[in-house]
Amino acid sequence: MKFSRTALARAALFLCAIVWGSAYIILKESYAELTPAFALAARFTAASALMLVIASGRLKRLDRGLLKRGITVGLFVFLGFVFCCESLVYTSASKSSFLCATSCIFTPFFVWLISRKRPEACHIIGALLCITGIGIISLNADLTVGLGDLLALLCGISYGVEIALLGEKCGEDDPVLQCTVQLCTTAILAWIYHFIRDGELMPLHVSAGAWLSVLYLAVFSTVVAFLCQNWGQKILNASSSSLIMALESVFGVLLAVLIGGEILTLRLLVGFAVVFASVVISETGLTFLRSKRRDG
Repeated sequence: MKFSRTALARAALFLCAIVWGSAYIILKESYAELTPAFALAARFTAASALMLVIASGRLKRLDRGLLKRGITVGLFVFLGFVFCCESLVYTSASKSSFLCATSCIFTPFFVWLISRKRPEACHIIGALLCITGIGIISLNADLTVGLGDLLALLCGISYGVEIALLGEKCGEDDPVLQCTVQLCTTAILAWIYHFIRDGELMPLHVSAGAWLSVLYLAVFSTVVAFLCQNWGQKILNASSSSLIMALESVFGVLLAVLIGGEILTLRLLVGFAVVFASVVISETGLTFLRSKRRDG
């Protein structure tokens, strides 16, 4: 059986969603021994080393334009991961994963800024619904937003910029080289951030389990996932890609409950449902309902 490139691209991005969804609970548990900044630096250093090996035969084709685009995308990858990792210090893995996944709401608007492709009405409706859902999830009794929820939302915005840039500006780039530049950029920035935030080279006592967590994150949640994303976005547009990758929130919540022992309240479930509805409306425009009516 042969699969089309579009089907394979969707499968690649779906794999991204699975491995990124699994990362939240692993990161949350690793913070018992590692600071967010060091975990980020160690993860992306290992991932960059592996990517340099994978891309070794292609590095001679690296030109200034690809390098510039990769560094720009890598900057927003770094910002997204900093906000994501720090959010897990202050909020639950399930809330963080859902709020980070709001990137798919922001992506069409950043595509508009970058390429002048105006968002459709469904994108605006989706954005308003998303804000409502975020309020249900995040607002406290005094109508303030917790720091962890705010950081996770900033992560979603950063990821939205990254996805838009990758889809609109990097479509002709070699995905392996583009991925290599992004990860190396993130690793360098992560070490700078670690030294500023933590003021030390590395923690003195780190268990084998914590290092295994970093290794899993480096290989699967970084190298494998970013290669899938860079290749998948060469075939699918940014908005469609962001919707598929937003499914990481579903896997993140599921694993946080099954493995992390988190308890979902009715309020959180309602908020998640509203945010998920905003994602579906934003990315599909509910065209499948109109199709059913016509068929009927």
